[in-house]
Amino acid sequence: MTEKAGKAAEKIIDYVVAVDVGTSFIRVAGAIVSDDNDIRVIGFKTVVSSGMGGSGISSLDKLRDDISQAYSAVDTQIRGFIQKYPDIDFDNPRIMVSVPGYFTKSKNVDGTTPLHHQRVTTLKMAEARQNAASVSIDGYELVGYVENQYQVDSNESVVDPRGMTGGQLKVFLHAFYAKTDFMDNIRYALTSIRSKYAPDFMSSGYATARGLLIGPEKDIGVCVIDIGGSTADITIYDRGNLIFTNFCKFGSGMVTRDIAVLNGISERKAEQLKLRCGLADPDLADAREEITVSRDGLGDDVILQPRALAETIEARYHNIFQNVLMSMKGVDPECELGSGVVLSGGGSCIRGIEKCFRKYLESSGISIIRSVRKGGFRETDVPLADHEGTLTCADLAKNPEKMNPVSDAVLIGLLKLSNDMEKTLEQAPKKGVARYISKMWDWFNKSM
Repeated sequence: MTEKAGKAAEKIIDYVVAVDVGTSFIRVAGAIVSDDNDIRVIGFKTVVSSGMGGSGISSLDKLRDDISQAYSAVDTQIRGFIQKYPDIDFDNPRIMVSVPGYFTKSKNVDGTTPLHHQRVTTLKMAEARQNAASVSIDGYELVGYVENQYQVDSNESVVDPRGMTGGQLKVFLHAFYAKTDFMDNIRYALTSIRSKYAPDFMSSGYATARGLLIGPEKDIGVCVIDIGGSTADITIYDRGNLIFTNFCKFGSGMVTRDIAVLNGISERKAEQLKLRCGLADPDLADAREEITVSRDGLGDDVILQPRALAETIEARYHNIFQNVLMSMKGVDPECELGSGVVLSGGGSCIRGIEKCFRKYLESSGISIIRSVRKGGFRETDVPLADHEGTLTCADLAKNPEKMNPVSDAVLIGLLKLSNDMEKTLEQAPKKGVARYISKMWDWFNKSM
């Protein structure tokens, strides 16, 4: 099939808006998604988060305004492309939203359904998944799950049981839950995005992993550490299965605060200094240079040595990594991380972060982790509609106003997950409660 014919056969499924709710930034991307999982991003905007703090929502109205501002910019960007895609309802996007790790819990669950020695069907698989997903956690609601594997009687580790015959079908899921009160508030904040569809949600850390990883990495084992401003999310795959997710309450905002306090400058100045001149590896610093930082009228300018700044940054990142590894307790000791660790998130954009983590591992005597690298979009390039051809990862890194492959991988993951979810819903029996929630969302939107 020629490339032209392949494009002609492509079917555009939907228009999806991905919203990353972070303590430092609110990021929104709008994309059209095809039936073969190709993603074409046609709008992107990031705004400084004024309604979120390290421990939760600080102002609901400000958070709603932040989301509105970012989405409005994306909506403006897509209006020039509506005529190119007449079958897409741009006025009613599907909305996929990240839930910060601080507000989530995860659990490995399983569910069964009888087969009566008949063949496994798609419907039976959906019934088993529903039974597994019925496991609840007090004060939390289920926001999604990942299907790991099945078991048909004594046949374990079954990837696709369709057509098999047995007495019982069992499914193993990794389920994600979010705090009910947070979800109630975030749904109100999302009413700034008008749509007839209720929003879908997923853990931020898992969404990042979904945006970064390819199949072989999951098969031989990999750990994704998504470092945000207030937390670091951890996602671990082993033998192709999602076996562990968690978070620790330490993020790159701690680095910024250390720089501010130690040098008597504002956190705003410290963040600018970290991003412009910061290094997580002192060996990369030029001893001949000096950095002058204005204190905005609070006293004389501060003159810093790049190596001294890098040593401050390295020490705090070592503290973050220590807490990340402590949060990984409970992981199966037989887990093998053949693909090593992938660092992602805004806190991983700093230069020298990979070597900084390796040095911490060596000083701690940890040898199970074989490699450390920064994550980026690697499964497919992400084309942008206002760019000739395909926008490569290198182009994305040069132009953060488009998308940054390290810090914005969560958005690509959310877009992919939205498509995954649509395919799963096509196979699943419809739940009355799901229809009820959707109707309530429609009513809520119309009443605002």
